[in-house]
Amino acid sequence: EIENKQAALNVYKNAEGARVDIIEAAEKEIAELKQKAYETEIKRVEDLLKKKQEANQKLYATDIELAENVQEDTWLLRDKGMEAAIKQHEDTQTKITELEYKAGLKRASDAEKARDKALKKQERARAKALKEQERAYKKMMDNIQDYTADVFYDILDGQIESWDDMFDIILDSFKKMLAEMVAAKIASGAMSLVFGGSGGIAGAGGAAGAVGSAIGGAGGIMNGLSAGSTL
Repeated sequence: EIENKQAALNVYKNAEGARVDIIEAAEKEIAELKQKAYETEIKRVEDLLKKKQEANQKLYATDIELAENVQEDTWLLRDKGMEAAIKQHEDTQTKITELEYKAGLKRASDAEKARDKALKKQERARAKALKEQERAYKKMMDNIQDYTADVFYDILDGQIESWDDMFDIILDSFKKMLAEMVAAKIASGAMSLVFGGSGGIAGAGGAAGAVGSAIGGAGGIMNGLSAGSTL
């Protein structure tokens, strides 16, 4: 009976040992599987991280390249903008210089035209004044001739009996003639002053000079005639 118990105990121990071996083998296999799964997961995570890092590096490189391109484009645009601004400034200065040059030429041309116009106007005024002086002198000489002819006609006609009478008649005639000339010229000068500026004063002054010369000439004539006291 003891042997049977011992045999049963041995069988139990052997069965228990076999079960323990199976459990240990299963646990070992599970541990190995876990280890493999862990290593696989670790490798997968490492691969994923590596790929993500590579992608980030590529993206960073792309961003850097893009930033460099943008910066280069910005520099180019800035340089082109600066060149355009400089060119625009130069063009503006050139246009300003051309406009100033043209304006200077126009001012010089206008001044020259105004000078030529003033010279022509002055020349016309001078020619007109000379003609007026010639006309006044001719009229004066005609009047002198007419009055002198009248005096000598009276002498020849016997209306004048002495040199004193002749001188009185000549003097009265010349006074009347000169008074008419001066009055006419002063009136003409006054009208010119009102309607034509200062030319009338100059004309009147010229007429007065001509009248003065005529008086001197008349005085010479009368001095010549005073050689005798009677006809």
